[in-house]
Amino acid sequence: MVRFPSTDRLSSGRFSTGQNGRASLLGRTSIGKSSIGGNMSKRMSHGFDRGRTELRDSRPLSSRAFQQRCVKILYEFLTSHGYSSNITPKTLLSPTTKDFLKVFEFIVKHIEYKYKVPDKYEEEIPKYLRLLGYPFTISRSSMFAVGSPHTWPAVLAALVWLVDLVNTGLTMNEEIDKLIFPEDFDGASDSKLVFKYLVDAYKSYMSGSDSFEDLDNNFHEAFRHKYFEYEEHADSLQELQETAAMQEKDLVQMSNYLAELGIFESKLDLGEINEIKVFEAELENQLAQLKTLQTVFDNQEYTPTDVERFRMEEQQHQSQIDTSEKDIAQLDEELWNDEMSIGKHQDKLNENCGQHNKLCRILELIPVSAKNSSGLDFELKPSLLDGSTQDQFQKHKLQLLEVKNKIADEVHVANAEKRKLENVLEQELEQVEEMSNKVKALGTNLKRMEETFKSEKNLYEQSIGSKQALYDQEYEELNECHKTVQQLEHDIDLRKVELTKVQEWAAKEIEKNDKKVEEYVEFLRKVVKRVAEHKARITTCLKAASDESSVKKKKLAESARQLAETEAL
Repeated sequence: MVRFPSTDRLSSGRFSTGQNGRASLLGRTSIGKSSIGGNMSKRMSHGFDRGRTELRDSRPLSSRAFQQRCVKILYEFLTSHGYSSNITPKTLLSPTTKDFLKVFEFIVKHIEYKYKVPDKYEEEIPKYLRLLGYPFTISRSSMFAVGSPHTWPAVLAALVWLVDLVNTGLTMNEEIDKLIFPEDFDGASDSKLVFKYLVDAYKSYMSGSDSFEDLDNNFHEAFRHKYFEYEEHADSLQELQETAAMQEKDLVQMSNYLAELGIFESKLDLGEINEIKVFEAELENQLAQLKTLQTVFDNQEYTPTDVERFRMEEQQHQSQIDTSEKDIAQLDEELWNDEMSIGKHQDKLNENCGQHNKLCRILELIPVSAKNSSGLDFELKPSLLDGSTQDQFQKHKLQLLEVKNKIADEVHVANAEKRKLENVLEQELEQVEEMSNKVKALGTNLKRMEETFKSEKNLYEQSIGSKQALYDQEYEELNECHKTVQQLEHDIDLRKVELTKVQEWAAKEIEKNDKKVEEYVEFLRKVVKRVAEHKARITTCLKAASDESSVKKKKLAESARQLAETEAL
């Protein structure tokens, strides 16, 4: 992280920072408004001083080679400084807005370690670059389409400038203490000792201490050691004085030697006079050429009025260029809005296609090998929609009509089977009724025979003797009748069991057929309804088919209702 000297010594305790991460002690902070932006922005950034001309970016921003070089510098910086997100040079050639914001925040954190990209980044990022002293303008509209080909080169160049600023700060970081506090001949400077004392005292105060005696003692000891340690070395000082005297003598001898060398050098200068004359001749030649050029300049065709007119035209052209640039920026913003609108329509189309495909899977129309597809591809893919889609929809319509007819045929066959079973049931019911009549007749005969038996028994009791033989005969006949009745009752039980089985089987078959009819009716209703609704959204050409399906659905529902009423009866 870029820092000014000794700010790491302020990081402990309750040391606080102000806006933009600036420390509140002695004005010595990380690079921010008070350091670089405060001075450089006044001299370099566009928009701060009114009346000054806008700086033109002379860098070849549209050059592919320049962009790749910038991407290489940015990628090397990110990878070498531990950028956490996965990123490649290909991504940096056309990044998303999210990637740009992450990269910008990562770089700025080397300047302000608590920096976060604000919500209104499209306004704050250009303003922040101006505060740092970036000499060229980053427009607000370029922040809305960062990765587009016409805005990304300028933003990329700004990021590279920011990387150079951070690298410069990192390079100076190691030497900045020496630059601010140059060492004296005898060690650390007094300013550095005072600064260290103030920092330590401030840290102690922020940690809750109100006594600084130890710091005061250390501070006095440092100055005493620096300025009074030589009193203990008087002998060494005398030796140094003797050495200084000897060096003064050597200095006098060296001065005499240098004087002799000057005399010798003056003699050598006589040989250089000729060279000076040659140079003077060449100078006269150059002056003559300059005079000739001045004459040509004086005789030129353009007058000061023409020059002023050229300047006016240049200003007009410049204003036209500025207007064109503003129009281009406005067109870029409109293009971005159109792209966003197209993206929304594309999302809606994808959603409709997804609903269509889901419905077709329910109806067994997808994939091509499905039961009801008949080899047609009912799946809609937004990327494949073109002019031939209408023909494809027509084929789909014909296939859906075939599916509907097929289901109608199956319903017709089921109704015929149901009618057949109803006829069988009616026949069985008639047989049961006949058997019931027979049982009733036999019951009547039995009652009549019992009455006859009672009467005959009375007669027998009255005439037991004379009617014994007749009674035995009648008794035998009665036993035979009982046997016949038992046989008939057994037959009736068998018939009842058979009738019960037939009724159960008929009820099950009727229930199955009712369920099948209901399933077919529900399936047909869903097919007609959903396909009609979906086709109505896609094209108005299917409206007639949808109406026809609705009419048939009503007829079928009416038939089902009549059938249900018939069954209820």
